[in-house]
Amino acid sequence: MFEYKALAPNFRLLDNFKKKKISEEKFIIEYNDMLSELNANNVLEHINSLTADTEPVLMCNCAKTKFCHRHLVAEWLESNTGIIIKELNYPDYIRKNGYLIKQKSPSLFPEWNFEKEMDSNPEQTILLTIIAISQFNYLFS
Repeated sequence: MFEYKALAPNFRLLDNFKKKKISEEKFIIEYNDMLSELNANNVLEHINSLTADTEPVLMCNCAKTKFCHRHLVAEWLESNTGIIIKELNYPDYIRKNGYLIKQKSPSLFPEWNFEKEMDSNPEQTILLTIIAISQFNYLFS
């Protein structure tokens, strides 16, 4: 097991948060500023080299329903590298602002906003919907 200190919040930030001198929102802003000084692709490459190209796992000692910087790291890596970091044993949970949140209704197309797509391009959306439904029916028939 390796500890990657560059992704840990600095002492002052963590201490201020634990002593409730700053809010979660302020912690997120300052921590994301700290992460922005790093190159996500270089971090990922370095972590992969440390783990000898076996799948790395982000871990900490926070409870899954508590606010945690690990979720912020996962969001940062996903948004800056394009990789998807799955939550082990919790496939129907999503990360949001440092929390792990159960999805209200898991979807086959979670990143697709039907209403937004209909507003921007209704003909294309209907065609894509028909294709998606026909593929779904083919897969499960």
